[in-house]
Amino acid sequence: MLAALAVAVLALDFAGRSAMATVPAIVGDTSVQAASESGAYQAVAAGGLHTCAIETDGTLTCWGGAGSGQVNAPEGTFTSIHAGARYSCALGADGAVACWGESFGGDVEATPGGTFTSLVAGGNHACAIGTDESIACWGYNAWGQLNSPEGTFVALALGWEHSCAITTDGALSCWGYHFGRPSPPVGGTYKALTSGSVHICAIKDDDTMVCVGENYQNYGATRAPAGTFKAVSAGRHHNCAIKMDDTITCWGANTTGQTAAPTGAFKTVQAHRNRTCAMRMDDTITCWGSNVQEEAEAPPGTFTAMDLGDLHSCAVRTGGAIVCWGAQLFGQTEEVEGHYRTIQGGRDHTCAIATDDTIACWGYNDQGQLDAPGGAFSAMSVGGEHACALGFDGALTCWGYNVFGQANSPAGTYKAVRAGDFHTCAIRTDDTIA
Repeated sequence: MLAALAVAVLALDFAGRSAMATVPAIVGDTSVQAASESGAYQAVAAGGLHTCAIETDGTLTCWGGAGSGQVNAPEGTFTSIHAGARYSCALGADGAVACWGESFGGDVEATPGGTFTSLVAGGNHACAIGTDESIACWGYNAWGQLNSPEGTFVALALGWEHSCAITTDGALSCWGYHFGRPSPPVGGTYKALTSGSVHICAIKDDDTMVCVGENYQNYGATRAPAGTFKAVSAGRHHNCAIKMDDTITCWGANTTGQTAAPTGAFKTVQAHRNRTCAMRMDDTITCWGSNVQEEAEAPPGTFTAMDLGDLHSCAVRTGGAIVCWGAQLFGQTEEVEGHYRTIQGGRDHTCAIATDDTIACWGYNDQGQLDAPGGAFSAMSVGGEHACALGFDGALTCWGYNVFGQANSPAGTYKAVRAGDFHTCAIRTDDTIA
């Protein structure tokens, strides 16, 4: 049933934001990280205090905050990149995942073996989908968020202490902390899901929406609106979704104006913490919500990709150049040379996959989150301070903070992976979860 669909995959980072892509293709002070790298790139990821990008030749470049190794990007070629708080992970062209930097609770560089097709980042853990469609997870496991079920899967969404996945037959499966709910929504089949800090939202095959979890502070993040939708993205305690007419509706916490959606038609939307950014049909970017470091002031121009960090954002221009805006504490928004195709942000750093499938990271590097591996990668997921990347052979490589084992990439082949702040999960090629 899902084979004919462009199944949405959403990656949640440590702060409660999600980024949407398709399966199996993998989608303070303002003095330092608000600069942008010159050159042309194919991907970029923004972390807490650092930024990483993938150049057109697939190599990695990282800049910004140092101290945990998050700017020490590995050599090689990569296809996707994801940034965490103090680490980054990238998917190599061979499907292997590489992580560098540091993340609370484990050795982020101990990534799972095997090959993967996608990465997802959660609050304190990360998961990846292998080429066999199984899931592999690593990192913090206090609530069982790494205890992925057996089976085959097409999409992942991770929260702070929980994980959810869509099976190949469209069913939802969740594990870890369930906010007082014993299970995900009962009945129906789903094609997209996203996870906030303590709630999840999913789009059914009939395009209607359901949200479950904790209604934190009675903000209403679990009160899904009526109607039909194309995409949804969850921030910390709010959600924004694209309707069938391409307009955006938001609900939940509005403490900084993060649910005050603009008018117009949009093609993508990404919620992060207390702000949201969306790409219009003309490829320009509009942001709203928290703007304490000008992180919601998107630059003019047209873009092909974007990603949001804690207090900074980065985007790939139509010509392949990267531009970043917002806080500049550790150089995570400095100018990057090269051409990139995808980009992801961690807590204080950013990583991007270049057009040659290599990974570049920049920003804060106290945990080795900028030490992206060498090689070519098809996809990448960046957690808070670690990252994992999927090689073209389905193998996972992770690097960065690894106190909780979130960078201990398992052996095997994978097709999807997502990194959280202190955990990682992945779907194997046989559709089981690791």
